Amino acid sequence: MAGPTAGVLLRDPIDEQTLDRLMSLAFLPSGTWSGDWYIEDPAALGMPAELAQAGAVGVGLRQPSGLPALTEALGFTPPLEIAVWMWCNQDVDHRMLGYLCLAFAIQYDGLVDFYGRINTPPSGFVVTGMNERQRRAELDSEIARRVRRLPGRLYLVNYGSRTNPRYSHIGDAVFTEGWLRHPRFRMIK
Repeated sequence: MAGPTAGVLLRDPIDEQTLDRLMSLAFLPSGTWSGDWYIEDPAALGMPAELAQAGAVGVGLRQPSGLPALTEALGFTPPLEIAVWMWCNQDVDHRMLGYLCLAFAIQYDGLVDFYGRINTPPSGFVVTGMNERQRRAELDSEIARRVRRLPGRLYLVNYGSRTNPRYSHIGDAVFTEGWLRHPRFRMIK
């Protein structure tokens, strides 16, 4: 089963060799698929030791989608994106994805595209006496309020249209680090 995915939007382009050099500081290539890696030394990229239990991770460069919306929201046009995916879906894999995206965002002055809205329900949050649509709107509002309290910058970008919106949160390294420390942390799957 595949795990969570995310991307890091870059301000300046890099090449595959540059990406491979950074990955090789803490990871070993899988030898099976190009772009797949196994963690060897999490500390080499400033990641917690428990991430050594994570499954394989995949990385690759690609052209970002939704450029007009990204350019409008971010104030620049990202020339490339580092796509990052986990092959497993345990809690440790979500944390690995978050920490690896953070390392890329710091190294390359990038922004983390969470590939969707951060929608982890607040602990103990219950809404009653409303229809499903109203409950969802109330929950979305509460999540947004709590997420905005985290440090750093967070953008909400609509990759879809007005009639068929498809939102994604995009955060800077400071926000991503704060989200990793949050007790309800989870990447998007």
